[in-house]
Amino acid sequence: MSDAKLNLPVDRLLGAKRAIASGVPEGFDALLIALLSQGARGGDKRAPILHIARDSQRLTALEDALHFFAPNVKRLSLPAWDSVPYDRVAPNAEIVAERIATLANLANLESDLGQRDAALATYEKILAIDPGYHEALARYANLKAVSGPDDPLVARLRQALAAPSVAPADKTSLAFALGNVLDSCGAYDQGGRSLGSSNRFGHR
Repeated sequence: MSDAKLNLPVDRLLGAKRAIASGVPEGFDALLIALLSQGARGGDKRAPILHIARDSQRLTALEDALHFFAPNVKRLSLPAWDSVPYDRVAPNAEIVAERIATLANLANLESDLGQRDAALATYEKILAIDPGYHEALARYANLKAVSGPDDPLVARLRQALAAPSVAPADKTSLAFALGNVLDSCGAYDQGGRSLGSSNRFGHR
């Protein structure tokens, strides 16, 4: 059955720069998203589609339906927090990990698409949740402009590198980011030493 027979507003939504589709009956929402994603791939390959699910059960059902209707479309799912502000109970660790993974994928995608400000904002959200996410810090530093060698970001990178439990792969990313940051503000000697150390970490 075609989308025309289903009376889904695919052409109208694709023709708008930004559009909101509300009140779509359950079951048709996944089909509409699939049709929109197919239309976006035929034109603007970078057009994002955002869907806000009513609850976690509906999110799971939507993901299953999208896997059927649009198995090749990249999807990022951001689960809701299972706690409220000022709650004494910490959020579920699995939900925290899933949210961070989704935000990291989103930030990397924004960076790849040249959306620097959006990527920086997303990396900041990740680091607010998990300050010890070293890969996010390194990618953030590669995008962030600094004022000089005394910039707080430089100190933050140095502190992360000095931590005893940092994995070799993370040390490589952090040292490379530190070298790039120092080079960008004219501290070439320090930047060169940091870039050299990143190569040593990578060969360990």
